[in-house]
Amino acid sequence: MLTFREADMQDCEQVLAWRNDPMTRFYSLNPKEIAEAEHLVWYQNSLAIPERKMLIILDGCMAIGVLRLDLRDADRLEVSINLAPEARNRGYGTSALQEICQPVKKWFPRARLVEARIKSNNAASIRVFAKAGFQFQKREGDVILMTLSCD
Repeated sequence: MLTFREADMQDCEQVLAWRNDPMTRFYSLNPKEIAEAEHLVWYQNSLAIPERKMLIILDGCMAIGVLRLDLRDADRLEVSINLAPEARNRGYGTSALQEICQPVKKWFPRARLVEARIKSNNAASIRVFAKAGFQFQKREGDVILMTLSCD
């Protein structure tokens, strides 16, 4: 079973390495490579935003990815997930997303709906989210909106 822990500054370099992985960038809504200085500012700010939780996904004691939850309004969150390249295609994404309501209820107890925005050419991620219980809602240009209820 996977677990989550809150990200901290010690995770900054690893999160940047995962973010700048070529496959991650290809499927990212923002595909540009992120410079270390730019990432550091974003990361420090992200850790300080009360409406955002960055969680490290753990398999035992090994960090295998990062999950970000952003509160959009009182009952709606947006999720973003990025797995380490070596953790892909092993079921970790589906497992982490199937457990997502636990951290949602812990840090955002009023939130009931989790949204994901996925590039429409990212068939693997769309399958992972669907397998985890997310439902297709609509297409917005080249982005697919999927949702999961945490009632």
